[in-house]
Order: sequence, then C-alpha cells, then structure tokens
Amino acid sequence: MAEVGCNSLRSTELWCTDVTEAEGETVDLMEGLPEAVMRFVPNNNACTKEMINIIKLMYDHPWPNYKKIPSETKERWFQMWALHFIWDAKHDLTIRKIYDRRISQRLQPMIDDIRQEQGHLTA
Repeated sequence: MAEVGCNSLRSTELWCTDVTEAEGETVDLMEGLPEAVMRFVPNNNACTKEMINIIKLMYDHPWPNYKKIPSETKERWFQMWALHFIWDAKHDLTIRKIYDRRISQRLQPMIDDIRQEQGHLTA
C-alpha cells in the first residue's frame, strides 16, 4: 500500500488518516481512488488544530453543517489551510477529500455545542 505524504511548514511531518470511524462504522475516504494511492497518514494534531483555527477565523454565517457551506467558501477555507502544509501536487485530490471529511467532523461538534449553549440560555 502506497502512502501519500504532506508536510507541515512548522514541523517535519503531518499525518492524517484515510480511514475514519463514524458511529461505529468504518468510512473509507479513499473509495474510488486508484489502488496506488491508498494512504495519507500524517500528524493529526497539526492537521486538526489548523482546521479548527480556520473554522474559528472564517465561519461567518449560520450554516447548519459543512455540506450547506457554499463551495466558494469551502475552497477559501481549504486554501487558507493549505498555506500551512506542503505536499506533492499529484496528491491534491486525495488530500482535499481527507480535508473535507475531517473539517466536516470538526465543524459539527462545534455547531452542536453552540446550539446546546443557546438552548440552555433560552430555556
């Protein structure tokens, strides 16, 4: 199995995973990609921290979830995130798919927390 790598500009390596678990079920983010490109396994902390920073800095509309965010905004967020990391251009599609899945997973709990706080304030 080949690995797709990308490096943080601040550290020597950034590893994210290509397979995640959602509610006890494994989701293969590489589905539909060529067999030769099967893993992107960089440092979750740098990847995730930067995604959370992007959300905190650029979430400027009450979208209910990541799917409802306009593609232009998603692209702007990705480009801002990508400024912090480097990888071979041939892996752009793979990294983008992983990024979209991961930022969606990070955004939803943040939105849920806000909804819960608002419900608490109005109850």
